[in-house]
Amino acid sequence: ISAVVISFTILFLLPAFEYLPKCIMAAVVFYAGFGLLELDNFVFLVKIRAYLDIFLFFFTAILTLAVSIQVGQFF
Repeated sequence: ISAVVISFTILFLLPAFEYLPKCIMAAVVFYAGFGLLELDNFVFLVKIRAYLDIFLFFFTAILTLAVSIQVGQFF
């Protein structure tokens, strides 16, 4: 079902997105990305004292935001 919806969106609705301002598209991407964050996983890492994993998470997130996605994807 998801593949059909995505295919329909790409084929028929993509031209409508061309005229949206970049700030609106950024807000949509930000909202979708924010939904991927799960606080339970972070709390679990703190409980099991996985400090290296927490450090790597924050290091990768800050590096990705500061430099670019291409650099952050390698960590």
